Amino acid sequence: MSVPSKPTSRRPWRLPDRTLVGAWSFAILSWSAAVLVIATPWPFATSMRHFASAFGCDAARAVGLAPSHRGAPGYWPWLDHDADGIACKPKRERL
Repeated sequence: MSVPSKPTSRRPWRLPDRTLVGAWSFAILSWSAAVLVIATPWPFATSMRHFASAFGCDAARAVGLAPSHRGAPGYWPWLDHDADGIACKPKRERL
């Protein structure tokens, strides 16, 4: 005579609590930002201005890093529209 097996009750997998997900996300982003700041060759304040200038030429001008040359703080390839090594050139006024 065989013994009937007991049905296994498996709890379905669920996502972690939002608080836990938020805490992990914050931790990962914080460590990533810290690594980026430590890895730059510039002082902390210059690195922060460099990262702020990534949002566009208006932002680079606002933090005082425009125009910028390749390799200098404030230079981002997507801000160098003609690929000559100078990003956010001054706008020429029309006559």
